[in-house]
Amino acid sequence: MNIYDAIILGIIQGITEWLPVSSSGHLVIAQELMGLDVPIFFDVMVHLGTLLVVLWVFRKDVWDIIVGFFQMIFDMARGVPFSKAAEAPERKLSVLVIVGTIPTAIIGYIFKDPLEALFSNLLAVGVALLFTGSYLFFTKKVNPERPREIGKMTMKDALIIGTLQGVAIIPGVSRSGSTIATGLFAGLDKELATRYSFLLFIPAILGATILQSGAVISGEETIQWVPTIAGTLTAMVVGYFAIQALFRIIRERKLHLFSYYCWVVGAAVIGLYFYL
Repeated sequence: MNIYDAIILGIIQGITEWLPVSSSGHLVIAQELMGLDVPIFFDVMVHLGTLLVVLWVFRKDVWDIIVGFFQMIFDMARGVPFSKAAEAPERKLSVLVIVGTIPTAIIGYIFKDPLEALFSNLLAVGVALLFTGSYLFFTKKVNPERPREIGKMTMKDALIIGTLQGVAIIPGVSRSGSTIATGLFAGLDKELATRYSFLLFIPAILGATILQSGAVISGEETIQWVPTIAGTLTAMVVGYFAIQALFRIIRERKLHLFSYYCWVVGAAVIGLYFYL
């Protein structure tokens, strides 16, 4: 993989990470068409590039929930009951992010090897894209009269959304699409569903980066650092503009329109698999 290949993959990652079409699935397709054998670490690093976008765009939310979490711990240490200590919105959100991360971490840990094997399986990507398209399509029907704000969001909501994020490790299953859609299906306010999805993304990618970094440090993977850095920076820049587009799509309730794209690409990828 040369620097130009890395930049192309970074552009694909930056665009598709935020649009609900599965960035990992598109990276697998692009790598297959370009004839590249890209290490998992590169995929993780370009995801890290888009993570930096989230940290910047949601910097106030991230700071507030970090501060709120430690304030909650301090209050509980003084004997304040958990229900009271976690009452403030930013404190509750910090707990919900932790709870939502648990199923993602369990799925990633238990199924690490079989899930990584899917990153070289076009058929799996095609089927997963068909699933993503179908899942997104049903958001068209969602229009609750009284969408729930953070005060009404429950631990059960967080666990279900976190489980879908774990499933989205499968290339072709959109992480942003599946988590935001699940929040909407649960009756959450569209702004809260979007915000929670992005905040949940942060520990997931940090965890994946740490795990893959272990393989690099131990010498199990040899990394081409210049292309990897170029791809990561490209994903970060392109991702900043793509995330703004997603916000507009969510506000206008047009998430379901991407179902048609996922169906077409999924069918094409399945056809390509059997052709090759």
